Amino acid sequence: MTRKILLIASAIIIPLGATAVTVVAEPATAGAAPLAITCHFTSGVTTFASPGLSLNGSVSASPTSTSTTTASGLNCGGAGTGTGNGNSITSNSTPCTGTNLPAPGCALGLYNYDSVGAVAANATTLWMQLPKIKFTIAGTAYQSKSSSSNFSIACASGEAGFIIKGKLTKPLAHAGETTKVQVCLGSDTGPGTTGVFAADLGVAGVTIATANVAADSKIKIA
Repeated sequence: MTRKILLIASAIIIPLGATAVTVVAEPATAGAAPLAITCHFTSGVTTFASPGLSLNGSVSASPTSTSTTTASGLNCGGAGTGTGNGNSITSNSTPCTGTNLPAPGCALGLYNYDSVGAVAANATTLWMQLPKIKFTIAGTAYQSKSSSSNFSIACASGEAGFIIKGKLTKPLAHAGETTKVQVCLGSDTGPGTTGVFAADLGVAGVTIATANVAADSKIKIA
């Protein structure tokens, strides 16, 4: 049970550019009919702050670390194709409180980052690091203002995942319709990895450098 919770928590730090999005709409403020679009992500890669995500994390003199994602392809059925923007996510690192506390290599004045525990602790504030989520569908620009985030085990194939909720601010005709970003991570790369993100997360001696968005990731506007 603990492993599953940590696994899901870790997925939450993945930037949206490599993620999936689910959007559920409220009545549009401009009077337009609520949107009804489902988009499945066809690509996207997350790169964790170097050297990557690991059980104990890494130590640096910097109080923050940054992960990035590439732009992602979207297949939105009858609505056409689109793209999810790439993103950079800057996260606060954990101050070292003494020698090897909270992780090997720690010393006063240094910071621990990209550990499974730190990711779990920061998962519910991911939406603050991604205050705006941008994507396009059939040439129309969409933007969502984030308001909350949490762990998710809703990925259909058992991958680790996370959810970011918010509301559309663009296009104006649909401003106020609620959004839900659901991210599922499948394959991975890095020292000691097996190629399966869910299997490698939190395993001693494994460092996950990148993770790919799984096919069950999606954007839904309803």
